[in-house]
Amino acid sequence: MRIRKPKTTALIFASGKMVCTGAKSEMQSKMAARKYASIIQKLGFLAKFKLM
Repeated sequence: MRIRKPKTTALIFASGKMVCTGAKSEMQSKMAARKYASIIQKLGFLAKFKLM
């Protein structure tokens, strides 16, 4: 899955884990991860954002 702002790509696995790449900083990566979680929720899947 890709989003334009911030320009990132996410790999979303069947296990529920996600890898976000392409961000210029850690802050952009966190913002992108939240957006991906929001998109997944809107599609009807259970998704939450938590830092590891």
